[in-house]
Amino acid sequence: MNTSFYDEYKTHFNVRDEDKTPAYSVFNVSGRIQLSDSLKLSVFVNNLFDKETATYMRARSRNANNSAAQEYINYLNGRTISLRVDYTFF
Repeated sequence: MNTSFYDEYKTHFNVRDEDKTPAYSVFNVSGRIQLSDSLKLSVFVNNLFDKETATYMRARSRNANNSAAQEYINYLNGRTISLRVDYTFF
């Protein structure tokens, strides 16, 4: 298991208050089991709690009357689950 924590940060220069992303953390889990001498099975789960948070924010307008409808926002990828099978041919 690993955890990544990101504090609030500015996403670019000339930043306004609405251009700062909030602090967030991400939990990832992985495990592996050896089923035989030649077969291993691994599973990986990224963003375990399926957290939806902004990773980039930028207001389109630079005036004081900016509204939420005028923002570009990128979000953290949702939960992903991957399986890996390793088989060794002798």
